[in-house]
Amino acid sequence: MSALRSSGLPIRSLDAFADGYSHTYGGRCSFPFGEIPEAVFGGSTADLTRLAAAFQPCKKIGLSLAHHIHKIDFLRTQEHSSRPEYDFELPPSYEEARENTRSLARLLNLCPTLEELHLAWEYDDFEETAGVREELYFFDRVVESCQFQGLKKCALYDIRMSEATLMTFFRQRTRLVHLDLELIHIDGHSDGLFRLLSTAMPELNYLRLQYLYSSSGTIYFPHEPRDNLVRFPLSRSAQRLIRRGVDARRPVITKIR
Repeated sequence: MSALRSSGLPIRSLDAFADGYSHTYGGRCSFPFGEIPEAVFGGSTADLTRLAAAFQPCKKIGLSLAHHIHKIDFLRTQEHSSRPEYDFELPPSYEEARENTRSLARLLNLCPTLEELHLAWEYDDFEETAGVREELYFFDRVVESCQFQGLKKCALYDIRMSEATLMTFFRQRTRLVHLDLELIHIDGHSDGLFRLLSTAMPELNYLRLQYLYSSSGTIYFPHEPRDNLVRFPLSRSAQRLIRRGVDARRPVITKIR
């Protein structure tokens, strides 16, 4: 990131692990949140001017993000493998985590003509302090600060968000042609999203939904045609659907359990 800041070369696409990595639990192949403020915005005024100019033509951003796990002592990790508190040092405060999420929004706002957004979160099962929660729910901050007026393709993986964030974001996505949601955790209900998919996105041409969870439970798609449905051997209903063409805009019927 710091190299991009200093070079000033035009950036049309930026992918930090989001497209090039198969997301698995514990993979930790991600861009650490704590490195964003310094790597992106830690330079001189001239550097920041070059950075803003470099991102002007950017059409696509893909980021896999994670907590900033830093100062790992690998020798001590081996000696105390049964004591995970020795392995990692997390952001010490809410204020630091808030600066990290604020910097992410600033980075995305450098791209006024963005058409593709792919955001992934690499989850680690840490104690949910105020700082950890701030980063877990980073998408709430992104939606508060970013417009994405020209967005056409969106993919979100393992993202946590409030119901208000969900509705605010997708009400404005009237130009979407491609939507891919996987492992989405919603604090609240999801009914509003499914109504928007069929009523407010007239250009939607591809829809993939998999492993969606709301406060009411796990979301299933029990009435999908066989061609659109991927069933798992031990499940009576599917947690995934894939639609293409005009079928992507057909009302989505769900079941919660």
